[in-house]
Amino acid sequence: MDRVGQRACAPRPRRATVRTTSDRFAGTVRQRYIVGRVIRKQTESPMTPSNTQDDDPEFVKRRMLRFRSWHRGTKEADLMLGSFCDRYLAQFTAEQLERYATLLEEPDHLIYDWAVGRAPVPAEHDTDVMALLKTHRFVDAQYPDDP
Repeated sequence: MDRVGQRACAPRPRRATVRTTSDRFAGTVRQRYIVGRVIRKQTESPMTPSNTQDDDPEFVKRRMLRFRSWHRGTKEADLMLGSFCDRYLAQFTAEQLERYATLLEEPDHLIYDWAVGRAPVPAEHDTDVMALLKTHRFVDAQYPDDP
């Protein structure tokens, strides 16, 4: 029944707080609308605990290296190492993963200088992973369709 002077409209949906479990939004709280009493189904992320191989140490190491590559300290290093990791990390062998982990122990400015050729690469880091990093162009990785 409508009251005099009030509009007849549907009630606003209630909101629910849902914790997301995806890799990108781990631990963040996002608001989702409840329609009736059913929460809209979210698409399942490939990194949810039900789909991961947490028992596989190589899988865990790859995830750790990917995180460390994208969260360095300078934006230049984040873009360079993060896009490099996204493009090549899945193809790396266990030995190459170790060499890449050793490379990530170094400060950002040194890795950047070695990669762009501003400084000579020390013998302990002059490996196939460093050679691949030198040939990697992170701008092309960000925008692959540009000429």
